[in-house]
Amino acid sequence: MKKKYNFYFIISLSLFLLSLTQETFCTSSSCHKSSGGLSVLIMGLIGNIFLMGISSTAIFTWIANPLLFLSWITKKSNMKQSLTFSIFSFIFSFSFLFFDKIMMDESGSLRKIHGYRIGYFLWLLSTFTMMLGNLINYKEREKYFYFIRFLFSKKTLDIN
Repeated sequence: MKKKYNFYFIISLSLFLLSLTQETFCTSSSCHKSSGGLSVLIMGLIGNIFLMGISSTAIFTWIANPLLFLSWITKKSNMKQSLTFSIFSFIFSFSFLFFDKIMMDESGSLRKIHGYRIGYFLWLLSTFTMMLGNLINYKEREKYFYFIRFLFSKKTLDIN
């Protein structure tokens, strides 16, 4: 079970790192390297810290990143918490598809999102992979503990 879990984590991390090297989306003004994954990650952090309330609501989808990081960190210590973080990470990253405008510069002007590039889908797949891995491992763990409880129950041991 541990090897399978590490497999999902490694795939998720690899997809995330690969997404940082790719274009993520196109706006009405451009579709170039400034929308690359690494710059979007950095600008999302700055936007969430310094521009709360000013920026478009699409920037809140960036919160999927720290949730994904927390899922990776807690995967061994608290499987249930890691599962929760990964579910919310996937929901936040998926929600980006429902926004039609995003702030692209410090002026605060919003630009229409015209399309999504491979970087966005790799990021989305990274959050989905971690969520799927957490779900599978959580279910396997629950089955294992249910089986152990059954083995040592009073009915099985025939204790009066």
